Amino acid sequence: MANCVKLELFQIYVEKNGEQIAMDMYFAKEKEAIKYCKLASSNCTYKKLEFDVYKSALKYYQDHSYGVMH
Repeated sequence: MANCVKLELFQIYVEKNGEQIAMDMYFAKEKEAIKYCKLASSNCTYKKLEFDVYKSALKYYQDHSYGVMH
């Protein structure tokens, strides 16, 4: 898989009834996820996900990370 690179996305989680609920919201940069969580609520957190993607697709995901579907 020579044409592949690692893509990091930061997925938003919200705590409801003591459970971490995964949201369909992703950020390409960790600082954006932190900023979103600070604005959203105190029960917001995020987790880092890693994917192997083609180099040609990497820029698309980084430019369109807000609300990227998996």
